[in-house]
Amino acid sequence: TRNPHWTEWFYTWFLAMVRQWQSTIYDRYGNQVAPLLISKQGWNKSTFIQSLLPVELQWGYTNQLDVSEKKSTLQAMSQFLLINLDEFNQISPKLQQGFLKNVITLPSVKVKRPYGKHIEPFPRLASFIGATNQTDVLTDPSGGRRFLGVELSGPIDVSRHPNHVQLFAQALQALDKREPYFFSEEQTQEILEQNRQFQQLTPAEH
Repeated sequence: TRNPHWTEWFYTWFLAMVRQWQSTIYDRYGNQVAPLLISKQGWNKSTFIQSLLPVELQWGYTNQLDVSEKKSTLQAMSQFLLINLDEFNQISPKLQQGFLKNVITLPSVKVKRPYGKHIEPFPRLASFIGATNQTDVLTDPSGGRRFLGVELSGPIDVSRHPNHVQLFAQALQALDKREPYFFSEEQTQEILEQNRQFQQLTPAEH
């Protein structure tokens, strides 16, 4: 990608993903941002996303979540580690601006177990990431801070597998050293500015 901020943004988001796995029901904030990979079809976006988790953690990956099913989405956030919003452009503007923008910020979720009688709080484990073949996919300007839009300039090289042991060891060490796993106000403004190119235009703007 030609996005000059991508390395820094993805590093921070990756730390936030690992930090989310350490969460409890008493946390005040969840991982409130999701990378959004944008490119032509066949550029290995989904393969790259799935490769972020090692074989031992593949049970925690899904790309088959229907976010219009609110109960299922909340349950998935407490059961999975990484949720890939594949074909992000198929999510309706209403869902983007309402439910999705809300749940992506939740530190914990409240759901009823199967055959349970009461709603219970559970730690949120899952972070979100997305992929799409279209560039005009963001429909809520105020919610643009929730997505790290990045347009690929070429196919992702997935011929080599990440060294997951080293990758997560470094992430844990960074968290132990209290490196930030959230974005500063200055970074948020950069994200909003970069995301303008991915906003859908209204008829009046056209």
